[in-house]
Amino acid sequence: MSAENKNSELMRRAAACLDLNLTDETLDRFMVYLAELKKWNKIASLTSITGDRDIILKHFIDSLTILPFSAAASNLADLGAGAGFPSFPLGIIAPDLDITVVESSAKKINFLRYVSVLLELKRVRLIHGDIFHPPPDLPGHALVTARALAAPEKMFTISQPYLNPHGRLIIMAGPGANLNHLSAKAEPFKLVTHLQLNLPISGDKRQIFVFSIE
Repeated sequence: MSAENKNSELMRRAAACLDLNLTDETLDRFMVYLAELKKWNKIASLTSITGDRDIILKHFIDSLTILPFSAAASNLADLGAGAGFPSFPLGIIAPDLDITVVESSAKKINFLRYVSVLLELKRVRLIHGDIFHPPPDLPGHALVTARALAAPEKMFTISQPYLNPHGRLIIMAGPGANLNHLSAKAEPFKLVTHLQLNLPISGDKRQIFVFSIE
């Protein structure tokens, strides 16, 4: 079996653990994403995760763990997306979701522009700019999320300019994040959901916190 076929099969099996049945076309898009990420990473250092298996499980699949929380949302903002996580995997799976990506790094936004065309992510809007100073004409979002942008408790302040009046913040965190500590820092947010999970196949521990600004 070729390396690409092995990677496709790994992606298919891991996605199935999240109750996602990926089509061949969708798998092909993820494999294009994987290939381009590895190619660009050699010259632009987009991510410290470089192995095929780890990219698939720790980037692609990890990003898709928040898919159930975006199912009813009209739009989502991904702050400090880096090489496109979690926004681009979400965009591949949910092409009708309007996604705004804000990234301050020029080399990373150039990569995202290139890959968004290859992956035909027509409803992804890319903004190259300071995450802490969003454009004044940016609409409010139903969901805001980020991976490894800042300490989880800082996301309450960072996310507010991007949220609509009834928006929700999705905090993706590792096993060390503390629910009580976060809840104490959350005002005016309120906890909606706290989920502890293991990533498929790798078993890596993750936590997802969903807070509402209502």
